[in-house]
Amino acid sequence: NELYYSILCLIGFLMIIMGLLIVYTKSSVHSILYLMIIFLYMTEITLILKMEFLALIFIIIYIGVFFFIMFNQ
Repeated sequence: NELYYSILCLIGFLMIIMGLLIVYTKSSVHSILYLMIIFLYMTEITLILKMEFLALIFIIIYIGVFFFIMFNQ
């Protein structure tokens, strides 16, 4: 129980750091990559909370958004 709580706090802290990096990075490609890392952390949180179907939906949607953004530049 305490391990799950500490892992969730660590992931939350890393998501905040990635969010700040998105705002302060000058390169749009790096910002998109930091956003993808945040999406992967969100998926990891749903897997820790035993919501596998929601994690699968997250992965499918985020991969689609990533390809849409990267190929429309």
